[in-house]
Amino acid sequence: MIQAALDKAALPYLVDGSSADAVCAPATLGHAMNLAAAIAAKSPVAMAGRKLAINDAVDHPTADALQQMTLLQSAIFDIDEMALAIEAWKAKRNAEFAALAPVSPV
Repeated sequence: MIQAALDKAALPYLVDGSSADAVCAPATLGHAMNLAAAIAAKSPVAMAGRKLAINDAVDHPTADALQQMTLLQSAIFDIDEMALAIEAWKAKRNAEFAALAPVSPV
């Protein structure tokens, strides 16, 4: 579940299990696992776009970040993924999205 969130570029790194157990209360770890499951169920394209938008917004004024988000949303809008998500929502199940293709660093 956490690996799926990592694969979808939602999380930048993973703390190894023994370290996480040492510093996290069981309730916190349980919450983190639930959050990871929710992230893993989302569209990989949408999650990668969110990560890009958040990273960009850190270094730019709000107006610039919103303009960038508008451009990003129009570029990553995928009608097929949206149809999959709506169909899964209606059926009260998680959608099955295709994995992102690997991208080489620029």
